[in-house]
Amino acid sequence: MDERLCACGGDPSWCAAYVAQEAGDHPETYAPRMRWALAAVAGAYEPVAA
Repeated sequence: MDERLCACGGDPSWCAAYVAQEAGDHPETYAPRMRWALAAVAGAYEPVAA
């Protein structure tokens, strides 16, 4: 099981609820944080130039 999922108690629905709660509690920082997260994931999976 993924280490980050274990940090959420092993329940994907709990993790989703926590993310949604954080978005509601801190709407002023949510969009920049999500842009950062998406860019980080995209950077981790960029194709390798041949």
